[in-house]
Amino acid sequence: FKLSRFRLSLEAYLEAARVSEEPDWEIYNSIAECYMHLRDANSAKEYARKAIQYGKQEESYSLLTKIFDLEGDVRSAIAVCIAAIGSCPDNIEMMTQLGMFYLRQRETQMAFEKFTTALEVEPECTKALLGVGCITQAHGEYDVALSKYKIALQHNPESVALWNNVGLCFYSKQKYVAAVTCLKRALWISPLNWKVLFNLGLVHLATQQAASAFNFLCASINIRPDVSFCFTALGYVLLELQDSQNALRAFAQAEMISPGKPAVMVNLCICLYLMGRHRDASNKVQEVLALKTEDSNDKEAFDLALKLSSVLEENRTSNEVMETSKLPADIKSKDTNNTCRNKVQHDLKPDEV
Repeated sequence: FKLSRFRLSLEAYLEAARVSEEPDWEIYNSIAECYMHLRDANSAKEYARKAIQYGKQEESYSLLTKIFDLEGDVRSAIAVCIAAIGSCPDNIEMMTQLGMFYLRQRETQMAFEKFTTALEVEPECTKALLGVGCITQAHGEYDVALSKYKIALQHNPESVALWNNVGLCFYSKQKYVAAVTCLKRALWISPLNWKVLFNLGLVHLATQQAASAFNFLCASINIRPDVSFCFTALGYVLLELQDSQNALRAFAQAEMISPGKPAVMVNLCICLYLMGRHRDASNKVQEVLALKTEDSNDKEAFDLALKLSSVLEENRTSNEVMETSKLPADIKSKDTNNTCRNKVQHDLKPDEV
């Protein structure tokens, strides 16, 4: 198993389970691990459940949640965590893991309760501090979030997620030098972390250092060319560099990656407007508005599309081409950085809030 020869390891563990006089949870747990590495999820779940049945150990519960997480079945993973906590109420690891799963499901109240309960048992739990900091940061309480991150960093100074979030807090407080310093510390720890590279691109874009932002965003795209908002941010950088044609290509690529996504489409509309292609912008705006429903979560994108639609309608009726400088400030200075940053946080894995 240590040599990653999982097939041979599995055969040995199966033979051990066969000759064992009594059911042994450790053997079943090891068999489940082998199956997981061999990508046989059904068999892995079967033996992980056997391990829980005969042992009820934290290790087995953790393994089963990991298998469900790899399958993308977060609800089942949550159920396993709840069962683990029921078996051992003081299980900090399961409690914080449950909080992370709730956070990924955007059930922030439930997540906050689990994190605070974990901190009552262990005030220095870095994972729980990270979760609480993330929730308070998302609500705009940056000083509270920074206080939590500061405590966590004393116990885990090599955490990429912590340094990344500290950098984003400083970015939101418009302390850009401190933000760059923290994000570069995160990048030094994990040089190929595309999220840190992306955030560095946003900070440099905010400080009007378009060339540096271009370099960081290109590096992020090279690592993850399947993320639409990386291309959206790159599009705005190219607009700053007066390269409107390549900016349009970047926005179009973002839409190709995430078709039918209002937040991506509305940025393409703005690019078309700024290039003077008002008819194309108007057609694209109508496509965005056609996607609007009562349950839509992209309220900001739809509001922006409505404002842009009214501007284009005024241009059409008056037969006058509005100068770019007359574009309403709330459209011209569209803060896509915040939209992108929020999207990053929602997509993060449990250990990278």
